[in-house]
Order: sequence, then C-alpha cells, then structure tokens
Amino acid sequence: MKRQTINQCLHQLWQIWQKAESSGTTPASCAQLLDSLNTDAYRLLERLDALRQQQLHELQGRARLQRAMDGLPLDEEVFALFCKDQVSFYGRWLARFDSEFSAQGAHCALQLSAREILLVLRLAKDLQLLGDRPLKPLLQFVSLHLRTHRQEPLSYESLRKKYSQLDAETLRQVKQLLIKMNQRINHYFVLLSNK
Repeated sequence: MKRQTINQCLHQLWQIWQKAESSGTTPASCAQLLDSLNTDAYRLLERLDALRQQQLHELQGRARLQRAMDGLPLDEEVFALFCKDQVSFYGRWLARFDSEFSAQGAHCALQLSAREILLVLRLAKDLQLLGDRPLKPLLQFVSLHLRTHRQEPLSYESLRKKYSQLDAETLRQVKQLLIKMNQRINHYFVLLSNK
C-alpha cells in the first residue's frame, strides 16, 4: 500500500472528525469514532516526525558537505558545479515538503493555454485586480495550482519568460473569451429582470 502524504493523513482525520461532529452519538459509535480519531491523529504525528527526521538528516549532510568544501582550493568551474548541485538539492528538499503538504491532485485545470492564462493574469495585474503584489508570487501560485487544458504542469521559469510576450493569436483567443463572458453577464441580467 502506498504511504499517505501528510496532507492525505490530515484530510482523512478531518473527514473522521466531520463524521463524528455530524452523527448521532450512541456509546458504541462514539467509541469507534474516537478510536479512529486517535489512531489517525497518531498516524499524522508519526508522518510529521518521519518527515522531520528525513529532512533534518539530509539537511545536516548537506551542511557537512558545505563545511568540508569551504576550505578547499576550488577553481571557478568546479565551485560553480558544486553550487549548482547544492541549489538543486534544496529544490528537491523543498519539493518534498511541498508534496507532503500540498493537496494531491488539487490542481485546477483551466480550458486555456499557458499563454492565455498568462494574458488573463497580466490583465488582472494591469487592472489592479490583484493589488500591488509583485509578479513572482503570482507566477509561483499559477505554477503550483493551475494546469492548462492539456493538464500540462506550468513551470515558474517558463511562465516568467512568457509573461511579457504578447502574440496576436493569444490576444484574439482571450478577447473572444472576454466577449463570451460579457454575453453571459448580459444573460444573467435578463434572468434577474425576469424574476
């Protein structure tokens, strides 16, 4: 059986709690639900502890490696390779946390291409719908939580590079989308006036 992520353990625990909160409480059903809550709460804590131990062990190993490399006379090329490897390690290290705490399969697939998603984001940013937030966290959010109509993951770097690139076809597609949205709003006004 595949090991549950921390997020899955937490979700399961919430489901049991909700069931306990909404069900009638006979002594037998209450005891069973409380046992389930206790069991799953311990499972969650065990997963958290195992993740903490694993992450700490890897981090300590990398810290020892960094200290060992500090005093060595390395040429720039070798040092650049070492730095690249270290940065790559931290990316994997963070991704493990992300995979444990992110809702698995909770990506929102939009019926848009990556360029169309970026144009809608750009419009929202230009019109101050997102306040004065910097672009980087917005692109990170898109990368983590949105997918294209083909279920393609969106990499932050790719999004960053494409963000300011405009092309006529994407502009046409998004304009058509906005026209359809405007037509739908007009339809809602008709429905509202018929009440």
